[in-house]
Amino acid sequence: MKDTTQNFKISITISEFGNLAKFYKTYAKGNREIIVENIEFEGTDEQHNTGLLEETITCKPSELKEKIQEFVNKNSFRQECFSVTNEKGKEVMQEGDL
Repeated sequence: MKDTTQNFKISITISEFGNLAKFYKTYAKGNREIIVENIEFEGTDEQHNTGLLEETITCKPSELKEKIQEFVNKNSFRQECFSVTNEKGKEVMQEGDL
């Protein structure tokens, strides 16, 4: 793989108790795409929302691990599952790779 700047997409599982407005307020920052996958107990005090957060990270492949580690730490996603794909959609990293 060439060591030129590329776009990588990180996809992280996310969940939040509360209404959808709280879910989006917690996770929708910057250019992130938020995909709601499931809502349990909708309309109750126990509503639980789960989904995916997707964000593009631009860097050289040699910098990818460091950039992903910074992103995960900065956003407190240490306990979440994630995968990183390259511009061709090929998975290049998972949470176990950190």
